[in-house]
Amino acid sequence: MKKIERLFKKLTDTIGAFGFISFVSAIACILATILIVNLNYSPAKAGYMMAFIYLCINLLGLAVIVFLQDKYDSSEEYNSLTVDILSKIDFPIIICKSDGSIFWSNKSFQNASDRTNSELRASSLDTVISYQPEVILNADKYPNGVDGTIGDHKYKVKGFKTSTDSIVLLWYDRSEVNELVERLSSERTLVASITIDNLSDLLQFTEGNYREVLSKVDSILNEWAASVGGFIKEYQRERYIFLFHAKYLEDFISNKFDILEKIRTITIGDSKTPVTISMGISDPSGSLEDRLRSASAYLDTALQRGGDQVVVKVEDTVTFYGGITKTVQKRTKIRARVIADQLKSLISSSGNVLIMGHKNADYDCFGACIAVSKIARLCKIPAKIVINETDPNLKKCLEKAKAMEDYRDIFIDKVSAQDMIRSDTLLIIVDVNNRYQFEAVELFENSHKIVFLDHHRLASSLDDYPEVLLKYIDPSASSTCELLTEFIEHLFIDTDNPLSKDEAELIYAGIALDTKKFTVNAGTKTFSAAMYLRGCEADPMNVNKELFATDITELSVVSGFENNIIVYRDITVISVNGSEELTPDDDKYAAIAADKLLTLDGVSASFTLCNIGGKVRIKARSNGDLNVQLVLEQLGGGGHFDQAATVLGGTEIEDACNMLKEAIDNVINMKKH
Repeated sequence: MKKIERLFKKLTDTIGAFGFISFVSAIACILATILIVNLNYSPAKAGYMMAFIYLCINLLGLAVIVFLQDKYDSSEEYNSLTVDILSKIDFPIIICKSDGSIFWSNKSFQNASDRTNSELRASSLDTVISYQPEVILNADKYPNGVDGTIGDHKYKVKGFKTSTDSIVLLWYDRSEVNELVERLSSERTLVASITIDNLSDLLQFTEGNYREVLSKVDSILNEWAASVGGFIKEYQRERYIFLFHAKYLEDFISNKFDILEKIRTITIGDSKTPVTISMGISDPSGSLEDRLRSASAYLDTALQRGGDQVVVKVEDTVTFYGGITKTVQKRTKIRARVIADQLKSLISSSGNVLIMGHKNADYDCFGACIAVSKIARLCKIPAKIVINETDPNLKKCLEKAKAMEDYRDIFIDKVSAQDMIRSDTLLIIVDVNNRYQFEAVELFENSHKIVFLDHHRLASSLDDYPEVLLKYIDPSASSTCELLTEFIEHLFIDTDNPLSKDEAELIYAGIALDTKKFTVNAGTKTFSAAMYLRGCEADPMNVNKELFATDITELSVVSGFENNIIVYRDITVISVNGSEELTPDDDKYAAIAADKLLTLDGVSASFTLCNIGGKVRIKARSNGDLNVQLVLEQLGGGGHFDQAATVLGGTEIEDACNMLKEAIDNVINMKKH
């Protein structure tokens, strides 16, 4: 039918409508004459018949022409009107074929692209937008259209398919909207929560004027806030709230929060320990109150990592800046007593308690588990310690513990622990806060009530886990056993014999291990805890004899580290034990070797590397001048300012050594900056 209509249109365009009728009538008359002659009609009758046929054909032709002509006129008028409207619309429009070739564009698109219609018709769709037609037409995936750019303007492009398989692309200018969104985003108010870490504690060790030092800190902070047009206010003793526009956060980050370095220029009297601050910044959706609450939470994270740093949470990423100054141990036990009471309350309200430490547990981890189980027994709540009883590092302390009646059946493996988890089970994790180093990460994932007690710097934020009811992480403490001793001293104050001799010695061993027998990171609270344990009949000589005695294997493995030493950056030593015969039992000797290497003259930090079971294990020790936790955090590990560790899987020992050197460079360069 369409072909006939097109043929009719061509004929009428050539000879005119009435010429076409005359042509058809003449053909019809000739055919009628032939027919009449063959029928032998009389002349009069034939004449009448011819006239009648001619009249009918003309009338019929005229009716057909009027009908079809109206149809074509209406179609042309409609098409003309559509094109006219599309041409005059003030946003860009182009029409292309399904293969992407452009055959029409309106004036708005031509003006925006600075190209003529003929230039556009000679090009394809991929010259104006990077998406293929089928992608633009995918309304399910791109309900608001795809992104397009013409000159300096940003557009949302939506496509529609016509009945003739052509594609109409509508370009909606979003430049002003995008600029407005960016402006509102950049001028959004962020909240920073700031505290001075150690001013009160430093003044206990040296003479100085509190107000004078605080005035210096205020001056630097106010100058920093004024440089970005922000507002800062001390709302509590040594605590500040800082409001600023979000657009300045990138500047702070690019400068690595140099405000930390400016504050570190302040010292008190003859003390070489600088004044430091910590800061938490978060950008959650919601009100200013929500932002302040979140910023305060990440300030706590900064303090739990040792202070002198900034913790920034943007979207789902938590970033740490600073942390190069060693924590000053605090003298007060007030917070420890508050936490001890909270822990007792949580244990008392639980149905049972599971206690877990880190993989390859050491004496500090083991002693902390013993201390927590003692508190659970005080609360008359059944408790189990989840530990690897086949670990050779724990052989001596396990024998000592199992000799006590209360501890013969307290140790279980992680499989048995899974069967003991209930809705009212309290999981207490000690001496570790990095989930990748837990003895059984499955327990952490399946428990609904969790407590963290640790002295290692916080590896990452724990605020994303609503199951964490209590976290007490104090990097200024020498060991987790020291923290738990303070708890026991407070909770058992009315008890005549709070700890048995063996219990006290196991906890004492944890403190002795992490302080290298009170030579490293031992503060006033450390000796106070040791004195309390001595009062519970802990015998240091007996601890050395039973738990710290040196054997032949230790001498052999440690000597393997001492024979291969690399001095790096003048202040660090790296030792590699390349023996392929090392077993998991030898892991502890790498730490012993690192301790010995730290005694070398001029060495600030020591690192030992060995390959055990196809994994490279790195132990790090520091004398306090270099933060080894920051070094090994870059390699997926963690720990304390003075000691840290990590395990690298699928890595050759030579590659691990190069990665370690790069991490050391980063921390040393950051400290110099």
